[in-house]
Amino acid sequence: MKILITLFIILILSSNAISQVNPKENFDEGIRAFYDMKYNDAINYFNIYIQGMPNDYQGYMFKGLCYMGLKLYQDAQDQFDLAVRLQPFNSELLTYRAYLFLFRDMPERCDKDFTDAINSDINNIHAYMGKAINDFNEDRYQMALRFFDAAESLQVTSYWLYFMRGICYLYLDDSTKAYSDLEKSITLDPSNSLVNTSYSRQMDRNLILIYYTIILNVLDNFNKDIEKSPNNFIGYLGRAFIYLDLRKYDLAEDDIRIVHRLYKGNNPELESLIAKIRDNIKRYK
Repeated sequence: MKILITLFIILILSSNAISQVNPKENFDEGIRAFYDMKYNDAINYFNIYIQGMPNDYQGYMFKGLCYMGLKLYQDAQDQFDLAVRLQPFNSELLTYRAYLFLFRDMPERCDKDFTDAINSDINNIHAYMGKAINDFNEDRYQMALRFFDAAESLQVTSYWLYFMRGICYLYLDDSTKAYSDLEKSITLDPSNSLVNTSYSRQMDRNLILIYYTIILNVLDNFNKDIEKSPNNFIGYLGRAFIYLDLRKYDLAEDDIRIVHRLYKGNNPELESLIAKIRDNIKRYK
């Protein structure tokens, strides 16, 4: 009988010890699992954290980012919505939810969240970039340029910015500005410039997967453009840049050959751009 009572007391004490773990420890473990892309483990840690700290928006926010990593977008939205109720004017949080709406093809809600994120913090470069990308997807090229320009004023060394703005100029048939921006992008390191801004190191890290998903979406759009207009060199040029970013150098080289074959004009800027792309392929291949 005494042994049973002793065991019962030990179980109670053990249970209390587990429940009294500092919530920050669970949060930190969740963050580590999140950055290791162990999203299910991270969600478990954030669930425990939320039980102890139900009014801290960060638990819901990171849980939402985990669901985005798993491509469970409705679950991610549910978590972001809970977080926004606690922090309705948090620029970082609104930016993540806006990118989620971008992936879910909900342009109006995406536009509103990016706009609110900018109004909450005018230095949030990721919100300007996201707003521009959403406008670009909706064929609002002039509006997209305004926000690419605003992003440039905050971060002037972004491969992604110059690449996307260059493509935007191509769609507007402004080849001079397009080739200028694309040439600027080719001189920058694509492995760092997407997520190496001066705004927020945490946001840079959290957005790595999001930007990678956007890159794949842009690649898919270029593939569709090429299917519709196989004799238009623009689609191959844009796709070559994406392949460079993904380190698929043989595919990038193939597309540049097609660009050179399809383009019948005599534009020194395009010739210079093609030469630099080929130099980059040789350098990294």
